[in-house]
Amino acid sequence: MARICMGPLAVTMAAEYSWTAEHKGKVLSAFAAGYALTQVIGGLAADQFGGKPLVILGLVSSGGALLLLPLAADMGVDPLWWLLWTMGLLQGPTYPAQLVATGKWATANIRSYASALGGTGSTAGSLLALGLTPVMAERIGWRGTVWFFALLTLLFGVMEFFLAQSAPSWDVKPSTKSARGVSDWRSRVRVWFKVLLAPPVLAIFACHATHNFVRYFLMAWMPTYYSDVLGVSADAAGVHLIIPELCGLVSSLVGATLGKKMVARGWAPLSSRRLFASMALIGSFFGLAMISIVTEPVYVTFFLCSVQGLATLQGLGFGANYLDVS
Repeated sequence: MARICMGPLAVTMAAEYSWTAEHKGKVLSAFAAGYALTQVIGGLAADQFGGKPLVILGLVSSGGALLLLPLAADMGVDPLWWLLWTMGLLQGPTYPAQLVATGKWATANIRSYASALGGTGSTAGSLLALGLTPVMAERIGWRGTVWFFALLTLLFGVMEFFLAQSAPSWDVKPSTKSARGVSDWRSRVRVWFKVLLAPPVLAIFACHATHNFVRYFLMAWMPTYYSDVLGVSADAAGVHLIIPELCGLVSSLVGATLGKKMVARGWAPLSSRRLFASMALIGSFFGLAMISIVTEPVYVTFFLCSVQGLATLQGLGFGANYLDVS
């Protein structure tokens, strides 16, 4: 939610600050530039300290960054870029921390279900940000909208602090020694590289990278596309942007239940992971191909629904694969 709101906000901010397309692209890429740097170290930290502290760090730092965002924007594109980069850097550990916490709570037979439900939270946040941002920015200004999401993000941080738990009480932290009883760092690095460079694991990374490229490209640029290319008003854009996320939310919930039933009926975990990952990627391909052809907003939204709806099935694909590997 905290990062997705920048896509719709960029439309209003670009008009106020006379940003070029290059400026807008720079601003929209800043978060990911920082986010990519702390994924691995975030996973290691979550293994050591639990997922809860890192999720709180991501929420509090993101809320604080949004509070400062109007000030940074007034100073120029470069200060804004660094603020969003820092926001991404500190939010980077959130995803691996979520996986570590999910792995603690979810037993083997409900990994797909747990992973899909985790993706539902992401979709719900996107729905809120994409649907509300253009409408609120039109009425209370983009600064008021940013502060609204800042306070909401900080509220979730407070809730995480008081209500969340990194692991169940019955969880026993595994020994840091390997199966042969060797605990020196060189042996562990060799094991890590053996796992991380294995072709099946590289396939998971490639699948995740493709999924993120499509999903975050759409979230960042579709508000601009509806406004500048299709000529849709802010209120109408809010409706057009929220419908695909609603489809994604329903798809996540239905997919989670379906995945659980498939496991109960004897489907092999690997077969179900392959099925849902393939459906998500192939479906996204056809949806994007059609979006590039049609020019009416209603048809663009229709095919965007197919992209977002099928993309959320990756919670049952590579999302569950991460839990399998870890």
